[in-house]
Amino acid sequence: MSKEEAASSSSAAAVAEALASAWRLTNQSELVPEEDGRNSTISSDIAEGEIEARVAAAKEAYETAAKERADKTALQHNAQVRNLEERVDDLEKGRFMDASQHADKVADLEAALAAARAVVSSAQAAVAAAEAKEAQSHEALVTKVRDQDAERRKLHNTIQELRGNVRVFARVRPFLPHESEAPRANGDEPWLRCDPDGCSIHAMARLFDNNLDESKTELEVTHSFSYDRTFGAQDDQNAVFAEVSEFVQSALDGYNVCLFSYGQTGSGKTYTMTGEVNGAERGIIPRAIEQVALRKAQLEDAGWAFEMEVSFVEIYCEAIKDLLGPSSSSPSSVSSANTVVPSNYDAEAAGNSKKKFKIVANDFGQNIITGVEMVPVDPADKKSIDELMMHAASLR
Repeated sequence: MSKEEAASSSSAAAVAEALASAWRLTNQSELVPEEDGRNSTISSDIAEGEIEARVAAAKEAYETAAKERADKTALQHNAQVRNLEERVDDLEKGRFMDASQHADKVADLEAALAAARAVVSSAQAAVAAAEAKEAQSHEALVTKVRDQDAERRKLHNTIQELRGNVRVFARVRPFLPHESEAPRANGDEPWLRCDPDGCSIHAMARLFDNNLDESKTELEVTHSFSYDRTFGAQDDQNAVFAEVSEFVQSALDGYNVCLFSYGQTGSGKTYTMTGEVNGAERGIIPRAIEQVALRKAQLEDAGWAFEMEVSFVEIYCEAIKDLLGPSSSSPSSVSSANTVVPSNYDAEAAGNSKKKFKIVANDFGQNIITGVEMVPVDPADKKSIDELMMHAASLR
């Protein structure tokens, strides 16, 4: 119970006690015998006066208690109001302080954001400068590579000119199984011998001298020949191509190059130029295509793009024959020589095999053969190249 409630209860109790006393006095006055009229009137007047006095005192006490209670309540209310006002003031102050701190934090964040933007802008500028420098460096490297490649082509061509723009190689093939080497008179040296210097061939010839007595004397004469390069029976296809690959590189560098084989029938021209389709016995032509494919891949890595076509002709007895033209058999058939027509070959577009061919100069001053079949190829597609080689072999 609060203090206000206790005071109110005490005041009410005092008033109740006063009223109770007045009631007791009234009752007592009623019980007094009336011995005479004067005494009764005095007692009644006294009782009424005492009752009124006690009621007045009780009323005054109640009013005093009520006033005290009201004053206390007012004081408490005032105290609560002041407390609330102080709290409101504190909250206002806190709000202002929070707003100030918030403003400070916002200012700090804005400053940090501006600094971050400055860092990002600086980083972007640095990246842009680095990219520009890298692009400039890349362009410089590309220019340097092009210049060095041009210098390489120039030096390579100079070396080829110094070694001779026209070079003659000689190759001696071994005896075939169905051939038998004629016996030598002295039984020592072979009929054909290549010097270790790789540039000379010695051929032994047997001559017969008719004597006066009509008898014949057998003589052996040695003939020596010099070439730019000689290959003996022990030299394989790889050794031959290693020597002529420089001409293939010159062709890739943009120079006009011609490689052709010359010799009597059965001397090994076709073996040297074409050889076998696969394996170590591949000839100059398939190996040259492989070299072209390798160079093409290198240039494609540098951003170049190529479309390539090939023709394959044979000049035999002063006549030009298109070895990629239509064969006598069906394009999809396999001949008795086990040859296959290439899958990208169009016999109808090739026309008939009796058309005339001419050797003319094109707009670039290069000699070309008109009317021959041009077949699109990818030099890296070994299967397609093998089919072309087999088709060409079937028409020889």
